[in-house]
Amino acid sequence: MTRNSSDYIMTIKANDPRLADIVAGIRHAVKACNARRRVSEIESPEFVEFSWSGKQEVRRRAYIRVRGRLGKNSPHASLYRQGGPLHRYSSQEIRVEHSERVDIYVSERRDYVPVK
Repeated sequence: MTRNSSDYIMTIKANDPRLADIVAGIRHAVKACNARRRVSEIESPEFVEFSWSGKQEVRRRAYIRVRGRLGKNSPHASLYRQGGPLHRYSSQEIRVEHSERVDIYVSERRDYVPVK
């Protein structure tokens, strides 16, 4: 099964005992990647990106997102339907404890820092 996002890593069942270890391993890799980026930004000025105006540095940082999916005939579906206490109009954020499966994504955030 393919996802429409390049950030998608994997799907795992929410009650799988390996879930915590998998998320911890991915977090460790993301922390190492961010640390390497910080060192590269300090050591080599050509690695630093600037905004289109040139007045701000763009610092890219990776982060992990763990998002739940309800699944078919979920007993928690009524909480997320319209009128339910956890219903949101813009997007559905399903809590991991209510989900049947969990999707793991690694996304990139851009922080803008004024040039010194």
